[in-house]
Amino acid sequence: MSYFVKIFMLLGLLVNSNLSWSSSNTKLDNAGFGSVVIFSGVFGDTGNYASLHGDLPPVFWQNRFANGPVVADYFAENLGFDAEPSLHWTGEEGGYNYSTRNSWAALGGENGVNEMVSAYLTRVDNAIPPDALIFFWSGGHDVIEAISTPGEVPYYMIDDAVDGLELQLRRLIEAGAQHIFAPTYADTSFSPAYQRRGIANRVSHVTSVYNYKFRRMLNKVERQTGQRIYRFDFDKYVDTLIQTHKYFGLANAVDPCWEKQAEGACNPDTFMFLSEVLITSKTHQLIADAFSQDLLQQINSCDKGNWHPRAERSVCGLHRKHDDKHDRDDHNFDWFHWFN
Repeated sequence: MSYFVKIFMLLGLLVNSNLSWSSSNTKLDNAGFGSVVIFSGVFGDTGNYASLHGDLPPVFWQNRFANGPVVADYFAENLGFDAEPSLHWTGEEGGYNYSTRNSWAALGGENGVNEMVSAYLTRVDNAIPPDALIFFWSGGHDVIEAISTPGEVPYYMIDDAVDGLELQLRRLIEAGAQHIFAPTYADTSFSPAYQRRGIANRVSHVTSVYNYKFRRMLNKVERQTGQRIYRFDFDKYVDTLIQTHKYFGLANAVDPCWEKQAEGACNPDTFMFLSEVLITSKTHQLIADAFSQDLLQQINSCDKGNWHPRAERSVCGLHRKHDDKHDRDDHNFDWFHWFN
């Protein structure tokens, strides 16, 4: 695909979504989700890590690992919700965002996704509301650890991560989850940290292996449970964003913003990276808006509706016994009515 084709594709996704969210959230508000439940890592953490280890330094915004809101904040806001931390690690009851930095997808890992899902299922008495959206974006920490482990690539770590995620998805579906959004991971070999370490090829390889196995796992879960899972190719999105970053106000996609502070050249709104490994709130927003816009398009795609054997309605809001008089391409019906 040519450079300019990618530009126009991304313009259609990001610019359109940015205009939508800046003026109104009506489209997604009307999708009828009753809650947004988030299982993620550092890009989603809004305070759970801090609840375990203490408040973050003032350079971070409100216990987020960024200079402002993170993906979870923006994504939830786009749907008309917030992303308050669950605080489940300390036994408190907060919001529905269970995301925690350095959380393992593999079973037995510290601050694991297994514990996040268990905390949520306990909270809802193992009966997930049918209008809940599960934002399931985990596994990144396992990938990073596999990349960083010296020697030959520890493929078993990737297998353990994908197996762990499969188990959690099945638990969620068994408990009634009908709307699951599960993006892939991204090849971050372009990041300052990996470029400076000279391991870009290893990063690309491990990420490719993980995404391949993750997609196959999603296909298997869909096939065996009948539950459609909303997808997002985050790897492809990031690759395109890197090539077109200047079109979206990111003048610098190479240097960490913090390293430019001494010379007075750190404007986080124009940098992709805040540090060697962390991204700016501006980048978080671009990602979240792309997620939101793509999810909306999937919801509106009735021909690819989520026909679940346990559900009376599809994700498109039409009864399973479809009447031909309904226009499957007409999405201007009352979303809230159909989901309630």
